[in-house]
Amino acid sequence: MAYTSGRHNAPLVVWSGIFVFIFLAVFKPFEIQDITPNQWLYYAFLAGYGFITSFSVLIMIEGVGRLLPNVFSEKNWKIKHEVTFVVSLISLITVFNYFYTVLISDLPFSSETFVFMLFATVSVSFFPAVSFVMFRYVRNVRQYSRPSTVLSVERKEEIKREFIELFAENQRDSVTLSPENLLFIESDDNYSTVFFTQQNRIQKKLLRNTLTRLEAQVESIPTLRRCHRSYLVNLKKVSRVSGNAQGYRLHLHDTDEIVPVSRTYSKNIIAEL
Repeated sequence: MAYTSGRHNAPLVVWSGIFVFIFLAVFKPFEIQDITPNQWLYYAFLAGYGFITSFSVLIMIEGVGRLLPNVFSEKNWKIKHEVTFVVSLISLITVFNYFYTVLISDLPFSSETFVFMLFATVSVSFFPAVSFVMFRYVRNVRQYSRPSTVLSVERKEEIKREFIELFAENQRDSVTLSPENLLFIESDDNYSTVFFTQQNRIQKKLLRNTLTRLEAQVESIPTLRRCHRSYLVNLKKVSRVSGNAQGYRLHLHDTDEIVPVSRTYSKNIIAEL
């Protein structure tokens, strides 16, 4: 999954800051109530910590997430990324809190003040950090827990609703068939052979056209993919894969024909399968 940004992360950004504000206002840790005797200034001061938290979360998700999309993608996300993200987020909040507190209060710029702010930030950020992990977990479960069989059925029904017509270069010779019946297309220079099933039998149709031009005619069918300089295959018809990265071979349903996969296309084909 590519990196997810925007409105999907808005609740996390907003509620992380609200949580910090409410936590500080209710529990008043670290003698924070002594910063100012004025009640309105006191709550404004606390709101600053809430804003810092939300702003830091926004920077990490929208900023760092865009700079490192492969690391932050749901597909590549690992526990070490989770830990690194949370530690980096807390460190960023600590730095902002340190400068904010020193500028507002009478505390000096010192290592002791920084250590104190680190301790305070870690203490208050524990629950938002856990909430962040749970937020990502719940979102990922909702997004990726749909059974693959359901997706396969939906794709199959989608294919059934349409037909494709492959034309020869002269626009007179053609073959019309359902995409679910197409097995693969094999090319030999300016001629291409279309392999498909009809009435439970393997049929062939020779067309005078290049594979590149035929590929353009079926580009709207998501399961038809180029896998070799001379082959276009229907991924829905693949029953198993043999070989290795040096040379994969696709074994298809309904036929003993084997379709090769060149190294140029192997990564994308295997990923889709």
